[in-house]
Amino acid sequence: MTKTRRRGAELENAIYQAARDILNQDGLEQLTFANVAEQAHRTIIMALHDLNHAARISDQLIALKDGHVLAHGPVSTVMTAANLKTIFNIDATLVDYHGTPLILTYNGCQEVAPA
Repeated sequence: MTKTRRRGAELENAIYQAARDILNQDGLEQLTFANVAEQAHRTIIMALHDLNHAARISDQLIALKDGHVLAHGPVSTVMTAANLKTIFNIDATLVDYHGTPLILTYNGCQEVAPA
């Protein structure tokens, strides 16, 4: 087994064990990425393209554009209408949904005349 595969297997085992421990102690409702990472004493790095999903499950975000870091930090400071416009060229409104930004986009929407 290569060194990279061995380290991957170790991380997978640590996450699995942490998830099992959380399930045994607190039940399924407490099984979150944050809890697993904390229990395993690990940081989880994910590449997500669903922005609302990323905002909901992340503590920190790194926003990239053309291979360069445009913004990084807590979700509320990175997930802004200005950053979304710069990165994706979308007009968006962000609303607070239980403490998490929820992105509403309007590109491509056309007003429909009443029938």
